Amino acid sequence: MIYSVILFMVIVISFLGILSISSVHAKVLQPSQSPPGSSSSTAPGTTSSCISHDPSAGTITISCGSAGLSDVYNKLHDNNILAKHFPDGIWYLNANLVIAKGATFHIDSTDTKWLKISSGGGTPRITAATAVPYHIDVHGSLKIDSVKITSWDPITNNYAITNGTRHDPGAGKREITVLGAPRPFITVEKDATGTTDITNSEIAYLGYEKGSFSGVGTAGLNYYGGDGSILRDNDIHHLYFGFYSSGVGRMVIENNQVHHNTIYGLDPHTGAHDMIIRK
Repeated sequence: MIYSVILFMVIVISFLGILSISSVHAKVLQPSQSPPGSSSSTAPGTTSSCISHDPSAGTITISCGSAGLSDVYNKLHDNNILAKHFPDGIWYLNANLVIAKGATFHIDSTDTKWLKISSGGGTPRITAATAVPYHIDVHGSLKIDSVKITSWDPITNNYAITNGTRHDPGAGKREITVLGAPRPFITVEKDATGTTDITNSEIAYLGYEKGSFSGVGTAGLNYYGGDGSILRDNDIHHLYFGFYSSGVGRMVIENNQVHHNTIYGLDPHTGAHDMIIRK
């Protein structure tokens, strides 16, 4: 009788131990949540209400706290606006991309190798002086890391080329400009609420000459806001103006390769202050 009781207790204890181990295994095998600080929102539907598209303006507007190209793609499901070349991480953007105040947009190696921005669209074109091609317009914050961003001509299936220029004929004479074919560009606006940080990336074949004193913002990589932004370890080439800033401070620009740009290389222009520029 005693042996039977002992045997029964051993069986019960063993059974409870198996249940406990199974419970632990069940917890371990549950799908893990996204790690904190991931570059964009991945939960289904979380970015649905903060990504919008205006077909008449050809503009995608981002008002999310954090979003990326995959979020835009999952929201729109339209390859005529944003096409993904799977699995190579190559995207083709056929629209303007506006990052609204307070929003943060990520273009990084999480889902991107190369973002091509179409040179074949934008607001209705009459002449090169009035054209506004597709572009990235930052009123919030933009984080670019370990990717390539260029223009792309859908007709030639290659980088968009522009042949505009400007030069100073001498003292007392008005600057002479030659309008160039419109080409995508990146502009950080004066009212930007965050930084636009570009690191470990290639930025190329952007910007064009729109006309004397009217080409502001279209010249390639333009900062009119975004105090405290960082440009580090990039290859910046074949832009119209190269890097250009006005009224911006506390930027760190270091260890970049800047070459083959039409007008400037690095130009911290009027009102630039407290910048660190170093090799």
